[in-house]
This record gives sequence, C-alpha cells and structure tokens, in this order.
Amino acid sequence: KIHPHHLTSPVEIIAQLSPPQLLEELLGRVLMGGIGRLFFERQPDRGRILWSQDGQLQSVLDDLSLATFQGVLNELKRLTELPLIPVKQAKQVEIELLYQNDHLLLRLRVTRGEQGEEGTLQVLRGAALKFYQQQKLTDLSRDALTIAKQLQKKLYEIRQQCDGNPNLSLSQSDVLVAIEQVLQQVNRDIQALHRSDGKST
Repeated sequence: KIHPHHLTSPVEIIAQLSPPQLLEELLGRVLMGGIGRLFFERQPDRGRILWSQDGQLQSVLDDLSLATFQGVLNELKRLTELPLIPVKQAKQVEIELLYQNDHLLLRLRVTRGEQGEEGTLQVLRGAALKFYQQQKLTDLSRDALTIAKQLQKKLYEIRQQCDGNPNLSLSQSDVLVAIEQVLQQVNRDIQALHRSDGKST
C-alpha cells in the first residue's frame, strides 16, 4: 500500500522528503504503468536516482545527500527483505505483489560500485509479467525434468548393484522407503498439476 502525495510536484520538491516518503513517491511514479525502472547511481559525495518508463527516461533526482540516497536504498531492501548490511557482491531478489488489484513483480538488484552500494529496481506488470512468469515456469519444468532423469539414472545404478551382488539387499532399507514416499508425493503433485492445467485451459 502506497499513498504518494506529490505525483505532480517537481523533483526538487520530492528530493527534500525523508527516505520512506521519497521511496513512496518514486514507487507511485514507477507503478503508473508499463515497465518501470529506478536506477541508483552513487557518486563520491552525492547520489542520483533516475526513473524510466518503458525504456524512456522520465526524470532524474540529482545531488541527493548520501544519507538520503542510502536511506532510500535501505527502504527498498526492507521492502524486498534484503539485509541492510552493505553487499560485498551483487545480490538480486524478486517479490510478487498486488497493487490496486494488479499483479506485479519487483526485481531489485544491488551491486557494489567503486563508491559504494548502487542498485536497480525493475517493475514488471501486464504482458511483461506474464512473459516472465511463463519463462520461469519453463525453466522450472526443465530443471524438474533434469532432476527426474538423474533420479532415474541413480535408481538404475542401484538396481544394477543389487542384481550383480545377490547378497546385497535394499528391501528393508530406510532409504528405499524414503524414496518410495518421495515418489508417491511426486506422483500426487503431478496429478495436481494436471488438474490445475485442465482448469486453466
């Protein structure tokens, strides 16, 4: 829930706000439609935040104090549940939210620049979000298939070991029981996916 109050105000006005209020105003602008991005660029003694919409630069907040700049970045970290300690290497987090009955995805990437922390916030919604979700589903499906093939290969190797050594047995093994339980749950999950896919089509 955000409630920006200065959507029509000049950037010079919102630059004077506290970090939580400033982030709320920036998010209000980014969430207005399309694909929005915020770019956090740190300079030796100042910071700047750029806002773009569908690839077009909309506005720039220049000459922000480093305290305000880092404060806004920290507010984004809190929103996306990233630790507030400065990153030593790039970190990226994604969260899906509901804003005004509209599903959207926030993707925050925080990096370590020469002067300190910098970041990029990307907002996906509508067709862009659907494409992203479909691609993620495809990737997850491929990963699941790879793991399933690996499991099949390992079970085949276990069977070969048992067939080649009659004195060996896994029939009473706790591991075998656990594998059977996992496979039963996997089968239930597959049936649930079939039912879910049938409803969606």
